[in-house]
Amino acid sequence: MRLSRLRIFYFSLFRLASVVAFAIVVFLWPLNVYAFDITLAWDPPHSEQYLAGYRIFHRQQGETYDYNQPAWEGADTTCTIYNLDDDTGHSFVARAYDTAGNESSNSNEVSWPPPSDSAGGCFICTAWMPLRKVEN
Repeated sequence: MRLSRLRIFYFSLFRLASVVAFAIVVFLWPLNVYAFDITLAWDPPHSEQYLAGYRIFHRQQGETYDYNQPAWEGADTTCTIYNLDDDTGHSFVARAYDTAGNESSNSNEVSWPPPSDSAGGCFICTAWMPLRKVEN
């Protein structure tokens, strides 16, 4: 009789441990582990001979841009921003900078997902402005 009670106790303990482990996996596991990448493209200016490159700035929905930390910087006219959370909206602006350190104002902002009244696409088309020093 004593051995039977011991088996039932260990079996019950095993069941309890299994239920607890299952609950941890199901309820404490991150609900959303998905991320996506987005590729942005823009047209270069036609008349800026001292152009050094571009900076792409990113913000999540409800946040502001941090102009001290570009999401991407380079001389290409396309870039890919990696590992974005697909649970929230994302917005991007581009700024061009020249060899003297002057920086343009923001391009038009693009967002993902695009607003419902948008024609779609995810391209930054800069309304080119002469470069000027921008204070952050």
